[in-house]
Amino acid sequence: MGNPPTRCLDAEVLAAYLDHGVSLAERARVEAHLASCPQCLALVAGVARTVAALPADRTGVVSAAASTSLLTRRTLARSVDRKSTRLNSSH
Repeated sequence: MGNPPTRCLDAEVLAAYLDHGVSLAERARVEAHLASCPQCLALVAGVARTVAALPADRTGVVSAAASTSLLTRRTLARSVDRKSTRLNSSH
């Protein structure tokens, strides 16, 4: 029989991955999961596009890195909530 399906990663782990805030071992674990999970891969790709589309000049922002990290976490959390709602409503 094949391997059991892996559990999707939580929004905090995915946000840290996108913000380059994980260890090399954790990065490898996330990338292995993304290689086998089209839902998480689409989620990460969508958030990466959103963050990339932000204007480079964020006047009035104390730290661009901190604001991007916060935006990434919030966007992922919302996306995960929507994904969970869709999955729960389809059963």
